[in-house]
Amino acid sequence: MKTLLGSVVSLLFIVTVTGCSVEVQQTSPPTATVPRGTGIQPPGPTILPDVPTSSGPQKDQIPVTWANLNLTGRLVYVVAEFENYYAYHVRVLDLANGRITTVFTAPDLAIIYDLAVSPDHQKLLLSYAPPPPADTGISSRGIYLMPMDGSGPPQPLFTPAVEGDENFQVEWSADGKYVYYTNFNYQTPPQENAMYPLYTIYRISYPDGTPEKVAENSMWPSVSPDSSKIVYLRYVGSTLQNQLYVADADGRNPQEVVLTGSWILDSKDAPVFMPDGQSILFSGPVPTQAYRPGLLDRLMGVQVARAHNVPSDWFVVTTAGGEPTRLTRIQARGLLASISPDQKHIASLNGGGVIVMDLDGSSLLQLIPSSGVQGAIRWIP
Repeated sequence: MKTLLGSVVSLLFIVTVTGCSVEVQQTSPPTATVPRGTGIQPPGPTILPDVPTSSGPQKDQIPVTWANLNLTGRLVYVVAEFENYYAYHVRVLDLANGRITTVFTAPDLAIIYDLAVSPDHQKLLLSYAPPPPADTGISSRGIYLMPMDGSGPPQPLFTPAVEGDENFQVEWSADGKYVYYTNFNYQTPPQENAMYPLYTIYRISYPDGTPEKVAENSMWPSVSPDSSKIVYLRYVGSTLQNQLYVADADGRNPQEVVLTGSWILDSKDAPVFMPDGQSILFSGPVPTQAYRPGLLDRLMGVQVARAHNVPSDWFVVTTAGGEPTRLTRIQARGLLASISPDQKHIASLNGGGVIVMDLDGSSLLQLIPSSGVQGAIRWIP
Protein backbone atom coordinates (compact mmCIF):
# COMPACT_ATOMS: atom_id res chain seq x y z
CA MET A 1 0.00 0.00 0.00
CA LYS A 2 1.28 3.43 -0.89
CA THR A 3 1.00 5.31 2.38
CA LEU A 4 1.67 8.83 3.52
CA LEU A 5 4.36 7.47 5.86
CA GLY A 6 6.42 6.26 2.91
CA SER A 7 6.22 9.66 1.26
CA VAL A 8 7.25 11.46 4.43
CA VAL A 9 10.18 9.13 5.15
CA SER A 10 11.45 9.45 1.59
CA LEU A 11 11.00 13.21 1.58
CA LEU A 12 12.86 13.62 4.87
CA PHE A 13 15.84 11.70 3.55
CA ILE A 14 15.97 13.46 0.22
CA VAL A 15 15.70 16.94 1.71
CA THR A 16 18.39 16.10 4.28
CA VAL A 17 20.87 14.63 1.81
CA THR A 18 20.38 16.56 -1.39
CA GLY A 19 18.83 19.87 -0.38
CA CYS A 20 15.92 21.63 -1.99
CA SER A 21 17.23 23.30 -5.10
CA VAL A 22 20.20 23.29 -7.40
CA GLU A 23 21.84 25.96 -9.48
CA VAL A 24 24.61 24.81 -11.79
CA GLN A 25 26.69 27.26 -13.80
CA GLN A 26 30.37 26.89 -14.58
CA THR A 27 32.42 30.01 -15.15
CA SER A 28 35.70 28.27 -15.96
CA PRO A 29 35.49 27.36 -19.64
CA PRO A 30 32.67 24.85 -20.01
CA THR A 31 31.57 23.17 -23.20
CA ALA A 32 27.97 23.84 -22.30
CA THR A 33 25.96 25.76 -19.74
CA VAL A 34 24.25 23.56 -17.19
CA PRO A 35 20.81 25.01 -16.48
CA ARG A 36 19.17 25.54 -13.13
CA GLY A 37 17.78 22.26 -11.83
CA THR A 38 14.28 21.92 -10.49
CA GLY A 39 15.28 20.31 -7.21
CA ILE A 40 13.61 17.17 -5.92
CA GLN A 41 10.58 18.28 -3.93
CA PRO A 42 9.22 16.59 -6.06
CA PRO A 43 11.78 15.88 -8.83
CA GLY A 44 11.59 17.67 -12.13
CA PRO A 45 9.77 16.17 -15.10
CA THR A 46 10.67 12.52 -15.48
CA ILE A 47 12.58 11.84 -18.67
CA LEU A 48 12.38 8.08 -18.37
CA PRO A 49 9.29 5.86 -18.31
CA ASP A 50 8.02 4.42 -15.04
CA VAL A 51 9.22 0.85 -14.55
CA PRO A 52 6.93 -1.78 -12.98
CA THR A 53 8.45 -3.44 -9.93
CA SER A 54 7.60 -6.87 -11.34
CA SER A 55 9.55 -6.44 -14.58
CA GLY A 56 13.16 -7.24 -15.41
CA PRO A 57 15.70 -4.72 -16.67
CA GLN A 58 14.13 -1.94 -18.77
CA LYS A 59 15.94 0.15 -21.36
CA ASP A 60 15.62 3.66 -22.72
CA GLN A 61 17.72 5.91 -24.94
CA ILE A 62 19.00 9.48 -24.60
CA PRO A 63 21.01 11.49 -27.15
CA VAL A 64 24.81 11.14 -26.94
CA THR A 65 25.59 14.84 -26.56
CA TRP A 66 29.06 14.03 -25.21
CA ALA A 67 30.45 12.21 -28.27
CA ASN A 68 33.30 14.73 -28.73
CA LEU A 69 34.62 13.87 -25.23
CA ASN A 70 35.21 10.20 -26.16
CA LEU A 71 33.79 8.99 -22.85
CA THR A 72 33.78 5.25 -22.21
CA GLY A 73 32.24 2.94 -19.63
CA ARG A 74 28.99 3.12 -17.70
CA LEU A 75 27.51 5.31 -14.99
CA VAL A 76 25.56 3.58 -12.22
CA TYR A 77 23.25 5.82 -10.19
CA VAL A 78 20.04 6.00 -8.16
CA VAL A 79 16.86 7.78 -9.27
CA ALA A 80 13.95 8.73 -7.00
CA GLU A 81 10.80 9.47 -8.99
CA PHE A 82 7.83 11.02 -7.29
CA GLU A 83 4.46 9.37 -7.82
CA ASN A 84 2.23 9.25 -4.75
CA TYR A 85 5.48 8.47 -2.94
CA TYR A 86 9.14 8.27 -3.97
CA ALA A 87 9.87 5.26 -6.17
CA TYR A 88 13.57 4.28 -6.26
CA HIS A 89 15.45 2.80 -9.22
CA VAL A 90 19.02 1.76 -9.93
CA ARG A 91 19.93 2.76 -13.48
CA VAL A 92 22.97 2.33 -15.70
CA LEU A 93 23.91 4.74 -18.51
CA ASP A 94 26.09 3.27 -21.27
CA LEU A 95 28.26 6.19 -22.36
CA ALA A 96 29.02 4.60 -25.73
CA ASN A 97 25.45 4.68 -27.00
CA GLY A 98 23.28 6.62 -24.53
CA ARG A 99 21.29 3.56 -23.53
CA ILE A 100 19.87 3.63 -20.00
CA THR A 101 19.02 0.34 -18.32
CA THR A 102 16.99 0.08 -15.14
CA VAL A 103 18.48 -2.91 -13.33
CA PHE A 104 16.39 -2.66 -10.17
CA THR A 105 13.19 -0.97 -9.11
CA ALA A 106 12.55 -1.04 -5.39
CA PRO A 107 9.17 -2.24 -4.10
CA ASP A 108 6.64 0.25 -2.80
CA LEU A 109 7.91 2.16 0.27
CA ALA A 110 11.44 0.74 0.04
CA ILE A 111 14.31 3.24 -0.11
CA ILE A 112 17.71 3.03 -1.83
CA TYR A 113 20.14 5.40 -0.10
CA ASP A 114 23.40 4.77 -1.95
CA LEU A 115 25.35 2.04 -3.73
CA ALA A 116 28.77 0.67 -4.61
CA VAL A 117 29.95 -1.64 -7.39
CA SER A 118 32.27 -4.61 -6.84
CA PRO A 119 35.76 -4.33 -8.35
CA ASP A 120 34.88 -7.05 -10.88
CA HIS A 121 31.72 -5.06 -11.79
CA GLN A 122 29.50 -8.09 -11.27
CA LYS A 123 27.74 -7.12 -8.03
CA LEU A 124 25.98 -4.14 -6.51
CA LEU A 125 26.03 -3.20 -2.84
CA LEU A 126 23.02 -1.17 -1.76
CA SER A 127 22.37 0.80 1.38
CA TYR A 128 18.75 -0.23 1.36
CA ALA A 129 15.65 -0.16 3.56
CA PRO A 130 13.10 -2.76 2.42
CA PRO A 131 9.37 -2.06 2.75
CA PRO A 132 8.54 -1.57 6.44
CA PRO A 133 6.66 -4.32 8.30
CA ALA A 134 2.95 -3.66 8.61
CA ASP A 135 3.04 -3.92 12.42
CA THR A 136 5.69 -1.22 13.00
CA GLY A 137 5.81 0.84 9.83
CA ILE A 138 9.57 1.25 10.40
CA SER A 139 12.40 -0.28 8.39
CA SER A 140 16.10 0.22 9.15
CA ARG A 141 18.62 0.42 6.36
CA GLY A 142 21.10 -2.41 5.99
CA ILE A 143 23.67 -3.39 3.37
CA TYR A 144 22.29 -5.58 0.59
CA LEU A 145 23.92 -7.42 -2.30
CA MET A 146 22.51 -8.06 -5.78
CA PRO A 147 23.75 -8.99 -9.27
CA MET A 148 24.92 -6.04 -11.35
CA ASP A 149 22.78 -7.21 -14.28
CA GLY A 150 19.59 -7.10 -12.21
CA SER A 151 18.97 -10.83 -12.57
CA GLY A 152 18.09 -11.18 -8.90
CA PRO A 153 16.70 -9.03 -6.07
CA PRO A 154 18.80 -7.56 -3.25
CA GLN A 155 19.78 -10.02 -0.54
CA PRO A 156 21.03 -8.89 2.89
CA LEU A 157 24.81 -8.97 3.26
CA PHE A 158 24.33 -7.78 6.82
CA THR A 159 21.38 -6.13 8.51
CA PRO A 160 21.25 -3.75 11.49
CA ALA A 161 22.76 -5.41 14.56
CA VAL A 162 20.50 -3.67 17.07
CA GLU A 163 17.22 -1.80 16.92
CA GLY A 164 17.64 1.65 15.45
CA ASP A 165 20.89 0.92 13.60
CA GLU A 166 21.24 2.65 10.23
CA ASN A 167 24.01 1.79 7.77
CA PHE A 168 24.83 3.91 4.73
CA GLN A 169 27.68 5.47 2.68
CA VAL A 170 28.74 2.04 1.51
CA GLU A 171 32.15 1.71 -0.17
CA TRP A 172 33.99 -1.28 -1.64
CA SER A 173 37.79 -1.39 -1.48
CA ALA A 174 39.48 -1.62 -4.88
CA ASP A 175 40.99 -5.00 -4.03
CA GLY A 176 37.54 -6.37 -3.16
CA LYS A 177 38.58 -7.50 0.29
CA TYR A 178 36.58 -5.05 2.41
CA VAL A 179 33.26 -3.24 2.51
CA TYR A 180 33.24 0.08 4.38
CA TYR A 181 30.15 1.88 5.66
CA THR A 182 28.95 4.54 8.10
CA ASN A 183 26.70 3.61 11.02
CA PHE A 184 24.57 5.65 13.40
CA ASN A 185 21.77 4.97 15.85
CA TYR A 186 19.33 7.63 17.06
CA GLN A 187 18.49 5.50 20.08
CA THR A 188 22.05 5.77 21.40
CA PRO A 189 22.27 8.50 24.07
CA PRO A 190 24.25 11.62 23.12
CA GLN A 191 27.91 11.67 24.10
CA GLU A 192 29.76 14.65 25.47
CA ASN A 193 31.78 16.59 22.87
CA ALA A 194 30.49 14.45 20.01
CA MET A 195 28.10 15.02 17.14
CA TYR A 196 24.63 13.57 17.67
CA PRO A 197 23.86 11.06 16.45
CA LEU A 198 27.30 9.50 16.70
CA TYR A 199 28.55 8.56 13.24
CA THR A 200 31.05 5.72 13.14
CA ILE A 201 32.90 4.15 10.20
CA TYR A 202 33.15 0.37 10.12
CA ARG A 203 34.44 -2.19 7.67
CA ILE A 204 33.86 -5.91 7.19
CA SER A 205 35.99 -8.37 5.26
CA TYR A 206 34.00 -9.57 2.27
CA PRO A 207 31.94 -11.73 2.13
CA ASP A 208 31.45 -13.00 5.69
CA GLY A 209 33.53 -10.88 8.07
CA THR A 210 32.44 -9.17 11.27
CA PRO A 211 32.33 -5.38 11.69
CA GLU A 212 35.60 -3.66 12.65
CA LYS A 213 35.49 -0.10 13.96
CA VAL A 214 37.62 2.18 11.77
CA ALA A 215 36.90 5.73 12.99
CA GLU A 216 34.48 7.22 15.53
CA ASN A 217 32.64 10.53 15.19
CA SER A 218 33.38 10.18 11.47
CA MET A 219 31.64 9.52 8.17
CA TRP A 220 32.08 9.48 4.34
CA PRO A 221 34.77 6.76 3.98
CA SER A 222 36.52 6.52 0.61
CA VAL A 223 39.30 4.06 -0.23
CA SER A 224 42.47 4.88 -2.16
CA PRO A 225 43.04 3.30 -5.61
CA ASP A 226 45.60 0.86 -4.14
CA SER A 227 43.35 0.04 -1.13
CA SER A 228 46.09 1.04 1.34
CA LYS A 229 44.48 4.25 2.66
CA ILE A 230 41.11 5.75 3.43
CA VAL A 231 39.97 9.36 3.50
CA TYR A 232 37.03 10.41 5.64
CA LEU A 233 35.47 13.29 7.55
CA ARG A 234 35.85 13.62 11.30
CA TYR A 235 33.55 15.94 13.23
CA VAL A 236 35.00 18.40 15.70
CA GLY A 237 33.25 17.89 19.02
CA SER A 238 29.52 18.55 18.83
CA THR A 239 29.84 21.31 16.21
CA LEU A 240 29.02 21.23 12.52
CA GLN A 241 32.67 21.73 11.65
CA ASN A 242 34.55 18.75 10.28
CA GLN A 243 38.06 17.86 9.23
CA LEU A 244 39.53 15.79 6.42
CA TYR A 245 41.49 12.80 7.64
CA VAL A 246 43.64 10.19 5.92
CA ALA A 247 44.46 6.91 7.66
CA ASP A 248 45.64 3.39 6.94
CA ALA A 249 42.94 1.13 5.54
CA ASP A 250 42.18 -0.23 9.00
CA GLY A 251 41.91 3.25 10.54
CA ARG A 252 45.34 3.29 12.15
CA ASN A 253 47.74 6.23 11.90
CA PRO A 254 45.08 8.88 11.25
CA GLN A 255 46.42 12.20 10.04
CA GLU A 256 44.45 15.39 9.57
CA VAL A 257 44.67 16.97 6.13
CA VAL A 258 45.17 20.55 7.30
CA LEU A 259 43.80 23.18 4.95
CA THR A 260 45.56 26.53 4.68
CA GLY A 261 45.04 29.73 2.75
CA SER A 262 43.31 33.06 3.10
CA TRP A 263 40.06 31.32 3.97
CA ILE A 264 39.30 27.93 5.46
CA LEU A 265 36.42 25.64 4.58
CA ASP A 266 35.12 24.59 7.99
CA SER A 267 32.63 22.22 6.36
CA LYS A 268 33.69 19.55 3.86
CA ASP A 269 31.79 16.72 2.22
CA ALA A 270 31.93 13.64 -0.03
CA PRO A 271 35.74 13.14 -0.22
CA VAL A 272 37.16 10.93 -2.99
CA PHE A 273 40.76 10.03 -3.77
CA MET A 274 42.03 11.37 -7.07
CA PRO A 275 43.71 8.84 -9.43
CA ASP A 276 47.22 9.61 -8.16
CA GLY A 277 46.22 8.59 -4.62
CA GLN A 278 48.06 11.70 -3.37
CA SER A 279 45.25 14.23 -3.61
CA ILE A 280 41.64 14.40 -2.51
CA LEU A 281 38.54 15.72 -4.25
CA PHE A 282 35.90 17.08 -1.87
CA SER A 283 32.94 19.43 -1.90
CA GLY A 284 32.35 22.46 0.27
CA PRO A 285 30.52 25.80 0.42
CA VAL A 286 32.45 28.80 -0.84
CA PRO A 287 33.62 31.23 1.86
CA THR A 288 31.05 33.90 1.00
CA GLN A 289 28.18 31.43 1.32
CA ALA A 290 26.52 31.83 4.69
CA TYR A 291 24.40 28.89 5.81
CA ARG A 292 20.86 29.83 6.71
CA PRO A 293 18.71 26.79 7.48
CA GLY A 294 15.40 26.81 5.66
CA LEU A 295 12.03 26.11 7.27
CA LEU A 296 12.18 22.40 6.51
CA ASP A 297 15.75 22.25 7.81
CA ARG A 298 14.67 23.75 11.11
CA LEU A 299 11.54 21.62 11.43
CA MET A 300 13.50 18.43 10.80
CA GLY A 301 16.53 19.38 12.86
CA VAL A 302 18.90 19.08 9.90
CA GLN A 303 22.43 19.53 11.22
CA VAL A 304 24.97 17.09 9.82
CA ALA A 305 26.60 17.12 6.39
CA ARG A 306 26.16 20.87 6.19
CA ALA A 307 28.05 21.20 2.94
CA HIS A 308 25.71 18.66 1.42
CA ASN A 309 22.71 20.91 2.05
CA VAL A 310 24.01 24.27 0.86
CA PRO A 311 25.33 25.47 -2.51
CA SER A 312 28.82 24.00 -2.82
CA ASP A 313 31.67 23.45 -5.25
CA TRP A 314 34.41 20.92 -5.88
CA PHE A 315 37.88 21.43 -4.43
CA VAL A 316 41.08 19.39 -4.50
CA VAL A 317 43.95 19.28 -1.99
CA THR A 318 46.98 17.05 -1.53
CA THR A 319 46.95 14.44 1.24
CA ALA A 320 49.74 16.43 2.88
CA GLY A 321 47.35 19.38 3.21
CA GLY A 322 47.79 22.97 2.07
CA GLU A 323 45.66 25.44 0.18
CA PRO A 324 42.83 23.73 -1.71
CA THR A 325 42.24 24.45 -5.40
CA ARG A 326 38.69 25.30 -6.39
CA LEU A 327 37.75 23.28 -9.49
CA THR A 328 34.21 24.45 -10.18
CA ARG A 329 31.78 27.33 -9.81
CA ILE A 330 28.54 25.39 -10.05
CA GLN A 331 27.04 26.17 -6.61
CA ALA A 332 25.08 22.91 -6.34
CA ARG A 333 23.66 20.88 -3.47
CA GLY A 334 24.14 17.19 -2.78
CA LEU A 335 27.42 16.83 -4.66
CA LEU A 336 28.82 13.32 -5.14
CA ALA A 337 31.59 12.24 -7.50
CA SER A 338 33.21 9.27 -9.21
CA ILE A 339 36.44 9.13 -11.25
CA SER A 340 36.34 7.61 -14.75
CA PRO A 341 38.12 4.25 -15.27
CA ASP A 342 40.56 5.93 -17.71
CA GLN A 343 41.34 8.46 -14.93
CA LYS A 344 40.67 11.45 -17.20
CA HIS A 345 37.25 12.66 -16.05
CA ILE A 346 35.03 13.22 -13.03
CA ALA A 347 31.31 12.44 -13.00
CA SER A 348 29.49 14.73 -10.58
CA LEU A 349 25.98 14.07 -9.32
CA ASN A 350 23.66 16.58 -7.71
CA GLY A 351 19.94 17.24 -7.51
CA GLY A 352 20.13 18.82 -10.95
CA GLY A 353 21.36 15.67 -12.69
CA VAL A 354 24.77 14.36 -13.69
CA ILE A 355 27.62 16.41 -15.16
CA VAL A 356 31.08 15.38 -16.36
CA MET A 357 34.29 17.40 -16.34
CA ASP A 358 38.04 16.99 -16.73
CA LEU A 359 40.15 16.37 -13.63
CA ASP A 360 40.93 20.08 -13.40
CA GLY A 361 37.25 21.07 -13.54
CA SER A 362 37.29 22.24 -17.17
CA SER A 363 35.16 21.05 -20.12
CA LEU A 364 32.07 20.72 -17.93
CA LEU A 365 29.07 19.17 -19.67
CA GLN A 366 25.70 17.93 -18.46
CA LEU A 367 24.98 14.27 -19.29
CA ILE A 368 21.69 13.62 -17.50
CA PRO A 369 19.31 16.50 -16.73
CA SER A 370 17.35 16.86 -13.53
CA SER A 371 15.26 13.72 -13.19
CA GLY A 372 15.38 12.74 -9.54
CA VAL A 373 18.99 11.54 -9.75
CA GLN A 374 20.35 11.37 -6.22
CA GLY A 375 22.21 9.36 -3.62
CA ALA A 376 25.02 7.68 -5.59
CA ILE A 377 27.15 7.77 -8.73
CA ARG A 378 29.70 5.15 -9.80
CA TRP A 379 31.71 5.13 -13.05
CA ILE A 380 32.68 1.64 -14.17
CA PRO A 381 34.15 0.20 -17.42
